[in-house]
Order: sequence, then C-alpha cells, then structure tokens
Amino acid sequence: MMKNIGVDFCRFRVKPPPPSSGLRVTYTPGPVAAGMQTWLDVELYAMAIGLEGPEGAAECSHCIEIQTEVETLFLPVTATVLTEGVYESRMEGAEHRDLGPGVKLISSSLQARLQVLRPRKAAETGRSSGL
Repeated sequence: MMKNIGVDFCRFRVKPPPPSSGLRVTYTPGPVAAGMQTWLDVELYAMAIGLEGPEGAAECSHCIEIQTEVETLFLPVTATVLTEGVYESRMEGAEHRDLGPGVKLISSSLQARLQVLRPRKAAETGRSSGL
C-alpha cells in the first residue's frame, strides 16, 4: 500500500523489474489524492529445479524502484525459494500454512506459474495491427 501524506495530489510510476528477477508489479496508474492510498501487487515467479538436500533453499532479493514527482523510493523484496521436497517437509505437522502478513499464494501449480511471465499477444493488449 502506498499512501499520499502530502496536501496535493501526487503521481508515481514503477520502473518495471527486469524479467530475470522473476518479479512483476501491477498497480493502477493515475494521480493519488491527498490522504488517499493505492495498492501495489508484487508477484514473484520462482522455480527451484534439480536441487536436493541442503541445496533445497535459495535466497532471492531485488529492489523495486518507485519514481514520484519529487523523489525516488526503493521497495526491497526478499524471498526464500524452496524445492517441493523441502517445502513439504517444513509443512508436515502444520495445521495451516502461515505465509506471513501481506503474502498471498496465487498458485502452486506449475502450469499456472508458467503463465505469469509469458508475453501477451497483440490482441490481449488491445492494440491493432493497423490493417
């Protein structure tokens, strides 16, 4: 959540993270009135394939750059990516999966995750070919 604590409306833009980071940020562009707030959704696409045993966990970190009219803000994003085996062993005996505040599991299926970073077709973006 980003809140405008100023006395006038404010605009901001998020510099898209590089595809290699596995991050995608979605937000509603436009001005934010004084005292109002808007939400940023940050999605992480990560896979740990071929790792076993103690190698079953990897750290991931990146800073998302948010540019306002007067300053640049950096939102740090950190995550621990686990292989399926390590994840399941940590979840054994747990009655519910506690993801932490503000964290939402979108999908744990590989098929759904592969669609997260696929490029969109021209028809999906609403652009015409001009023919």
